Amino acid sequence: MPLPKIHDRRERRIARRRADILEAAMKVFAEKGIRQATTKEIAEAADIAEGTIYNYFANKEELVAEMLMYIGDVESRILDYVEGLKVDLRTFFHDYMLKRYRALEGNHRLIAVVFSEVLNTPELRDIYMQRTFMPGTKIMEDHLRTRIERGELPPMDVPTITRLLIGTILGLHLLIATGDEVTTELWADPQKFTDVLTDFLFNGLTPRSDAAE
Repeated sequence: MPLPKIHDRRERRIARRRADILEAAMKVFAEKGIRQATTKEIAEAADIAEGTIYNYFANKEELVAEMLMYIGDVESRILDYVEGLKVDLRTFFHDYMLKRYRALEGNHRLIAVVFSEVLNTPELRDIYMQRTFMPGTKIMEDHLRTRIERGELPPMDVPTITRLLIGTILGLHLLIATGDEVTTELWADPQKFTDVLTDFLFNGLTPRSDAAE
């Protein structure tokens, strides 16, 4: 997990320990589920005393909130969307999806567990919506609106289109987590995955004019 840029040695040490604990928690959550996982199991996975966790996180709920923010990675995505305005939308989307692929690679089981818990736990659902979904959705909507204003996209229902894009990606994660062989095989090749997804989203199911010729 990448650490934030921190210049103070003590702050770097704290950030590194928090990251280690979070990594351990994510492994335990993926194996046991969020509600079933205990701080004792997380401490064992992190190779620390259980009490040490509470020096860095107030409770398990704070760990879960941090994990949701990590999965969402909103701060990095804001920069990606701003930089993406320097290239055409198709190029941006392809490169962005490849980057997100690498960031989330191997976390399908965790993502499936998280959404299972989010659907069944109102508190977690509120955390996810407020700290991950809504901020991430807004930056995508703003990106699309900017391209519409610049004449690069036709007028469209931006909120709906944004959710269709997000739903497509989340759906693929869930298919992998449930063992779909076709999706799993496609995901094993990052370049093919991003090529196929980009082509589908930008060209749809309609035959290309050059193919017809």
